Amino acid sequence: MTETESSRRGRPRPRVVSAGLACVDLMLRGSDILQTPESIGFVDSVQWTAGGSVSNTGKVLAALGVEVDAITVLGDDPHGKMLLDQWNSEGINTHWVQTNHHVNTALSTLPIYKDGRRGAYFCPGTVAILDQYNMFPPADSGFDLRSYQWFHYGYPHLTKSLRGENLAELLRSARASGLITSFDVNGANGDPGVIEPVMPWTDVFHANIEEAAHICHRHAEFVKVSENPQELMTREWVEKSAFDLLKMGATVVCITLGKYGVVVFVTQNPAQIQHLSSLLHIEATELFSPGAIFFCPSFVVDSSSKPNTTGAGDSFFGGLIAGMVLKKEKNLSIKQILQLAHSCAYYRIIGQSKTMDELLSTIPTLPTIPPLPSFTSLML
Repeated sequence: MTETESSRRGRPRPRVVSAGLACVDLMLRGSDILQTPESIGFVDSVQWTAGGSVSNTGKVLAALGVEVDAITVLGDDPHGKMLLDQWNSEGINTHWVQTNHHVNTALSTLPIYKDGRRGAYFCPGTVAILDQYNMFPPADSGFDLRSYQWFHYGYPHLTKSLRGENLAELLRSARASGLITSFDVNGANGDPGVIEPVMPWTDVFHANIEEAAHICHRHAEFVKVSENPQELMTREWVEKSAFDLLKMGATVVCITLGKYGVVVFVTQNPAQIQHLSSLLHIEATELFSPGAIFFCPSFVVDSSSKPNTTGAGDSFFGGLIAGMVLKKEKNLSIKQILQLAHSCAYYRIIGQSKTMDELLSTIPTLPTIPPLPSFTSLML
């Protein structure tokens, strides 16, 4: 296995699998909002880029110095080649990416509105056929899941052949191979079969507050809360969904609150915390203690920077994974890890990328958003 400076402490370089949904993103920046389905809208500029969880999470991990391998299926087409070229240029290892010669690479067309919000039109292509068998290389290829430290999967609600029991089987296998497991959601709905079977095999789970509300059948409440978050997005309201998610079996649940920050909820089960900590090579309660809840505010984004939130959640999770696997090497506290994750999302939103050392030196200079009133007591 490849070694780095961390080998001086007798530990191998962290290796992460970034698996799941991969697509090409066609971004229509500065899009008009159509007045009717048949209206003509104008856009300021067009950008083709690598998108999806594999791309966005992998890019951050590579930029932060974590060795990351893409595991997914692409089509044998120009879009697939574009993804491979961009991943290679960003430092994401593509050696194990599988190619399907009959199905096109997934494509997402994203109108980015002038206020930073976005829509999405998605052609699933290879995402529709992705499963726990065709995403991996053949048995005689030399691929060994046990050589990794972390397995991350993105967007089970959109990968219809790899969610629920199938994804649970995959994460259970990763767990049995000694890996930390995590997954992130996009396009979440209230179908309990998508994620409930997966959660008992999940060390770290992330959703934004709207996705969490969808999963926990509180989306109607979310619509009302989002109209007045300063007063209605309370700790008690967020806890309802977080505790439901913890009951499904995850060890750590991270819920991002849009521009306001993230709330982290930890299981009451010390055995789960011990398992996660041992795989991070740290003491049992060095990062997480049973039942802990804490809040970390986001950084202020200047609207004049033409913000684009596409990929911000993936970037947050990439920063979180990097901070956790490099916690011991960089001597990071949980507050620093969450600030690192927020800074990855921040620079993604304003269209920049930075190294780990650049981020750690920049974080103290970034202004934070004032916390929502009921989360003040949870601030790190």
